[in-house]
Amino acid sequence: GFGIGKRMMIDVEKEAKGMKLRVLELSVYGRNKIAQGLYKKMGFKITGKVPGAIKTKKSFDDDIFMYKVLKK
Repeated sequence: GFGIGKRMMIDVEKEAKGMKLRVLELSVYGRNKIAQGLYKKMGFKITGKVPGAIKTKKSFDDDIFMYKVLKK
């Protein structure tokens, strides 16, 4: 809630653009709705998911894949 995640993602995008990358990809735990919300606000779109792909201490969670096309 301090904006650290957003700041980190802004820095990642800046570095990616400097490296002339065109697309950023990431994956996030299905239960991590806060991170998913941040990524969506920053322009990432969900590509797909693998149900139950991530083992946690007590169960399994979905692996959500997201991407963002960077502007030139």
